[in-house]
Amino acid sequence: MKRIHRDHLPQGAKTVSGKRGGQYYINENGEKVYITSSTRQPQRSFKAKRGAFLRWLESQNEVN
Repeated sequence: MKRIHRDHLPQGAKTVSGKRGGQYYINENGEKVYITSSTRQPQRSFKAKRGAFLRWLESQNEVN
């Protein structure tokens, strides 16, 4: 599902309201692109697996 912030909406794009209240427009490829009002942060988190690298990271934190 593609999303775009309402500030980046192409000029002259016709917006359509879905049956559940979402707004979208059809791009030049015929795909629905949903319009959002807020920016969404990507969900990225680093969680090292137990092992030598994690032990090294923990020892570095203890030294500093």
